Amino acid sequence: MGFTKKTNHTNTSTKERRNSTMLKSNTVKKTSGLLAVLLIMSILTPVLAFAATWVKDFQYDKNTGNVTATVYSDVYDSTYGSVNLAVYAPNGTELLSLDKAAYDGFGSVSGSTYWYYTFSGNVTANVYDYLNLKATYNNVTGATYCAGSCPSGGGGTGGGGGTGGGGTTNPSTELTSNGTISADVLKAALASNLNVTIKLTGDTIIIPVAALVDAASKAGATITVVNENGTYALPLSVLDLTDLTELKLTIKKVTGDDATAVADAVSEAGAEALSDAVEFVLVGITKDGKTIEINDFGQTYVKRKMPLNKEATKTPTVAMFDPATGKLTFVPGKVSGKEAQFMRTGNSIYVVVETSNSFGDITGHWAKANIELLASKFIVEGTAADIFEPDRNITRAEFAALVTRSLGLTATATSATYFTDVKGNEWYTGVVGAAKAAGLVDGYEDGSFKPNAQITREELAAMVVRALKFAGQDTTVSATEQASLLSKFTDADQIVWAQNEIASAIKAGIVDGMTDTTIAPNENATRAQSATMLKRLLTNTGFIE
Repeated sequence: MGFTKKTNHTNTSTKERRNSTMLKSNTVKKTSGLLAVLLIMSILTPVLAFAATWVKDFQYDKNTGNVTATVYSDVYDSTYGSVNLAVYAPNGTELLSLDKAAYDGFGSVSGSTYWYYTFSGNVTANVYDYLNLKATYNNVTGATYCAGSCPSGGGGTGGGGGTGGGGTTNPSTELTSNGTISADVLKAALASNLNVTIKLTGDTIIIPVAALVDAASKAGATITVVNENGTYALPLSVLDLTDLTELKLTIKKVTGDDATAVADAVSEAGAEALSDAVEFVLVGITKDGKTIEINDFGQTYVKRKMPLNKEATKTPTVAMFDPATGKLTFVPGKVSGKEAQFMRTGNSIYVVVETSNSFGDITGHWAKANIELLASKFIVEGTAADIFEPDRNITRAEFAALVTRSLGLTATATSATYFTDVKGNEWYTGVVGAAKAAGLVDGYEDGSFKPNAQITREELAAMVVRALKFAGQDTTVSATEQASLLSKFTDADQIVWAQNEIASAIKAGIVDGMTDTTIAPNENATRAQSATMLKRLLTNTGFIE
């Protein structure tokens, strides 16, 4: 029995030791496995984090070679270094490699924080029909995007831009409406998609504000309404929804007396209509049933489209009809085939026209083409019938009028409150007021504007650069760049105060020297020089073809 007990004790101890050994072995294996998983996860983490990085709002202008893009990322770590945007030719040759270490801003979408970096660069103009773009962060390269006249099926992995020069990776969805839309349906669509398109049957849609409140705080959230008369892309960020219950958006053809008035304005301008006149109207409806016209979007250019009845054979222009004056004014936009795309900071009646204007005294003049283009777009006017006086000096008020027209701004009657020498009954009162409100002009220390003083090239360059900035262009010039850009001009020391503005204008290709070595900042600018700078401004901003 003693043997039996000893044997049982020995077997039990052996089993316990074996079980203990097996337990330790399993524990080691599990721990090792867990460590391996954690190691793999730590290696993959940057890749997984970068999966939410994308290129957005990229544009390529073949005529100027300008490329702009915004890179978004849902990760940010200063130790990762710069974000890189590489631009490639269609054959794969790298044309640009742009780096940026500091982000330009950040925001939140669906509860996730993202950082964004804006880029701008130039390739050789009129060479490439399209370009490919790639962003790299923390040694990981994202999807490829195509900008420009991309090949069939192009546009880039992840939703890049196709034909037309730009694109966006924002998801979108499409709804239909016969004039009303469910708040729940629209809210759900906006919760999962930044861009919602509503195909509208009829002229007017009522949009419940309750569906927009959450989405309005998201960067890039847009509702695009499309009907047979046109397209209205409404960024929710421009709306003040306080005390509103509904929005009433209308896109309708103008009829009756209004249509007759537009036709008369087209005829008076010596133009021919390429489209029907279409009115875009946005109204807010309050809780107590009152209506508020929403017609001022600040510095945000709201994009729209209109169909054409026929293609242009002369210089096409999108024009706004002003019922108060009965005249047509320029609207930033481009016409291609039988469609016009345009943008403006307010609503109105629009019509697409074509015309061909010239003047007898610009034959053989170096600025003839620029003057004719801007005259055909209702930006510059003659001083008399068939007379432009290209080499005549231009006043500060006259150039303020040209700049506000170029930006599609509406003249206001408030400039008398800005400057002591701008009275309420002068022809330039409204345009000077609009220019001041937009930050395009400054006065003198004594509170005056000196509207009838001849404008210098220095003052003109400053106004044009401010106009570029108003239109959303990057006008930043570093101290090093400024010194380099001005160094070739022997009279740069004559610039009184606008060194940075003139350098920025040179960088943007808007201002040239009077000679290879002189900039002539204190010389008075001529009407021809003004027209040329404005034409370059409009091309740079994409406000004309």
